[in-house]
Amino acid sequence: MLKKFKIFNIAALLVAFLIFLSGCSFSIISVEKLVRPPYASDEMKEVQEKFYDFVGNSVTLLTPANGDYRTSFIMYDIDGEKGEEALVFYVGNDSTSHLHILKKVKDRWINAGDFVGYGNSLDFVNFVDMNSDAIPEILVGWSRLNSTALGKYFSVYSCDTLSTSFKIRSLISENYTLITTADIDNDKNTDILVTMLDTSQSVTRAYARMFSYQEGYDENQNGPMITLVTEVQLDGNITSYYKMYTESTQTENIVYVDAYKGDSQMITEVLTCKKNASTSDGGAAVDKYALEAPLLDKSTLTMNATWRGVNMPSRDIDADGFIEIPVQTPVDASTVPVNQSLIKLELTDWVRYRNGELQTVKSCFVSPKGDYYLYIDDSIKSQVKAQYSRADKKLKIYTGYDSWQTELATIYEFSATDWNVLNEQGENEYLFLRENQKLGTVYACTFTLYGQDDFGISAEYIDKNFVINS
Repeated sequence: MLKKFKIFNIAALLVAFLIFLSGCSFSIISVEKLVRPPYASDEMKEVQEKFYDFVGNSVTLLTPANGDYRTSFIMYDIDGEKGEEALVFYVGNDSTSHLHILKKVKDRWINAGDFVGYGNSLDFVNFVDMNSDAIPEILVGWSRLNSTALGKYFSVYSCDTLSTSFKIRSLISENYTLITTADIDNDKNTDILVTMLDTSQSVTRAYARMFSYQEGYDENQNGPMITLVTEVQLDGNITSYYKMYTESTQTENIVYVDAYKGDSQMITEVLTCKKNASTSDGGAAVDKYALEAPLLDKSTLTMNATWRGVNMPSRDIDADGFIEIPVQTPVDASTVPVNQSLIKLELTDWVRYRNGELQTVKSCFVSPKGDYYLYIDDSIKSQVKAQYSRADKKLKIYTGYDSWQTELATIYEFSATDWNVLNEQGENEYLFLRENQKLGTVYACTFTLYGQDDFGISAEYIDKNFVINS
């Protein structure tokens, strides 16, 4: 036992010494270069050994940062023949990223192709059947660490079903900032939709693009291609994109794109795709599809219809499978005192887009920082108001006028430490609501009999309608 203990201590000291020597250059990438993935099975061991035989031992493996596939070696059936091929991502001696493909032929793994990627990092890997032929396309997101907004590229690779031998073709490589796949144009095939924030020029430009699988051959007679079908310009006053959501209704497919405007503002771009009347293209009727941003102010290229002054992403607030967008009325900043102690809060509406219009689903009062909110029933929202006290960190719900207020309920913020002290002293008159462990904040409330009896704002009501914005 003592011998095992000594060996363990020596090993621990060696690891600590290696980390100390590596200094600031110690990273996941450098470790991957030194340590190969574990041999999970005899077949995987053979795949890995063959890969290093083909490319050499001095390469750096790449692991996707996002998505369902988080390993350097990915096994997947990419030709529809029931056997799995091996996809390996790495940075070679040329300092560029690569996709290497191995296929098993007659019980032995062969080199089936090596493709040069973009950048020095891997964003994601996904498999999408874009033309409904039961053979998946390989969708890869490449990125360059510490790069500009133009540092991300997506590439699509596909097995050439017209070839007599196993052959992988590169179909397209384009820039993106956000990316998703869905049937955008409702033709039963999967499209690629990207948003792009281009800050490389003096004027920032933002736009959305849709790419689709096109049957036929390219100019070199190499087979079907994925091409740009349509694009639309978006609000270029944003600082970054947050997330993209897609949903289908009975009448249309909708895409929502959340974006930040600075540190404390957000908007949501709403995108739809419409089929124009068929046009003649060389004598044949061709359907033309166009992305549209129906709520964008076309004269100023700004999105005001879905603005809010807090960092609140869109979400499905009622678990019905459809996205709602939080919307606030813009306030003229010049009319609001910088050091205002009491802040009057306007209702925030959660809306959904339907057939060209925004429809209100629910309303709520949101704290000035956007870290929590309280839903207000439609039956009372015209009668109640709210204000927030910076000094006391409390949000008061009341009725009446600003100079004559009748309190209905109040929500308080405590540090976790102060809340524990209140409990220990036995002087806690507040009702616990939630704890935000990330912020170290406890939320609690009080309510009045008038608020409970005349407006239905009871302890149960507050607990049911109080939400932490996480």
